[in-house]
Amino acid sequence: MLENKKVIAVIPARAGSKRCPRKNVLPYKRKPLVLWAVEVAQDCRVVDKIVVSTDDPEVKEMVNRVTKA
Repeated sequence: MLENKKVIAVIPARAGSKRCPRKNVLPYKRKPLVLWAVEVAQDCRVVDKIVVSTDDPEVKEMVNRVTKA
């Protein structure tokens, strides 16, 4: 919460990329790119809810595994 208002972090992670296809599931320093953003949002004290917007089933599954733990 920030000044008595709820804060929602929205992370867009679409599957289609012209320059780097499937970039959100590709590893960066041994971790999929999208998980870096999710972990930063989880560590942020003012974020009340994290929403990952995706059309990629693999991203959805990956994020669900991390956020359910």
